[in-house]
Amino acid sequence: MVSNAYCKCEICGCHIRVRFQCGYFDIPVSIYCPQCNTHIFGKINLTQKPYGIKLNNVIEQRDEFSDGYVIELATEFLTKKYQENSAFQMDLSPFMRSMPFDQIRTKRRVNVMKIAHNLDGYKKRIENIFNLLRGNNTELLKKYLNSSVEKDTEVVFEKFDYRQIKNSLDAIMSTRYCIMPFLQNTIAPNLNTEFPKIILKTADLIENVAYDAIIDYVKFLDENKYFDLYYLRIPKYIIRYLEKITQLIPVYDVYPILSDIDQSSMGVTTISIDEMHDLYSKGYELLCDSIDIFFGLDNIDKRGAYNNFEAGTENFMDKMNSYRSKYQKYEQLSNLGPKYTVGIVNILNNTIRNSDAHYSMTMNGLSQEVTFIDKYHQRTRSLQLSFLDFGAKCIEVYSAILMVWEYYYQLLKIKYMSVDMMTPNFAKNVERSINLNGLF
Repeated sequence: MVSNAYCKCEICGCHIRVRFQCGYFDIPVSIYCPQCNTHIFGKINLTQKPYGIKLNNVIEQRDEFSDGYVIELATEFLTKKYQENSAFQMDLSPFMRSMPFDQIRTKRRVNVMKIAHNLDGYKKRIENIFNLLRGNNTELLKKYLNSSVEKDTEVVFEKFDYRQIKNSLDAIMSTRYCIMPFLQNTIAPNLNTEFPKIILKTADLIENVAYDAIIDYVKFLDENKYFDLYYLRIPKYIIRYLEKITQLIPVYDVYPILSDIDQSSMGVTTISIDEMHDLYSKGYELLCDSIDIFFGLDNIDKRGAYNNFEAGTENFMDKMNSYRSKYQKYEQLSNLGPKYTVGIVNILNNTIRNSDAHYSMTMNGLSQEVTFIDKYHQRTRSLQLSFLDFGAKCIEVYSAILMVWEYYYQLLKIKYMSVDMMTPNFAKNVERSINLNGLF
């Protein structure tokens, strides 16, 4: 079912008919006037009073009109871009146009929508869990997880008897078991099969490559505060991303078939380019700050020591700081080979990041395209993307950070077990713990 509302741009007076899909979610709106490019944003309240349109920079009109433009709005589906209102003909709704539904695609979209629907609960839970982890409050964490399970109605984390938590190793394993299954629903679909392989790759280093070398490496990472990324910076970014995930539901829906979409007529009206630009840039910085571990893993795998580079043994921190820029260091990842870097290399774009730093970005609301401009001295570079493609790039950066986070977890687990000699009490009481998709 669709409904219509008739609006007028407050700035230029352009008539805009919004044709929106009725459903179970409020519709986030971020579009641009087709005439003066003024940002029109807000939402359409479908689930809470007062119902109706709550958009900035337009005035809702009582009377219908036949001139101007028409645009579709929907929370979870792609929508048609601006068309001239006078030429618009009766059409299927965004929902009907998306049929027939692919089962896997539908399940993925529904899982992301569940997270968006219960966002406040997930956000609070993740914040509280990592606050307790950082403070090493094992007893409080145990009580919190158990009480959360008992009270859990809508926010669905994995349920288990968390009373088995007895040390810091149990704490990180239980929280990983609690949180990661639902976060895996938010990873780029093409990485779903790669994610569980991370545990096998790190286990192979311990069992078949260089036990002593990996122990030296986790000691080094601990001494140089690399694990702070696991406890603090990455969880904060995940929360920031989840706060915006409603805007990306249509992108998740079509991500595997993005190249097949006719983007001359189809697009997305939920994405705030400014907010996504900020999210992308912060993810860019975090990813570049998190990738040092792969140089050490690659060195161990190829030469038997984390600080044994191609040119010989070097001070690891000096080597990491020797690159002219974060991006130059990131580009070097592609030289390491794919073993540890699938889903992490070749996704960052320096032009997008620098355009955020220089406030150089232009939007075309009619075509739904954004142009990122990087000006440096006498050089100018630009990159043009559709709103839909830019949303996909934001998903890719976030997914890469989740992959990195999992590597940090596996290395931290090794540190607790093989350096601090802690015994896992939690995992041995979990049925089928070895077979839970690489969960531990």
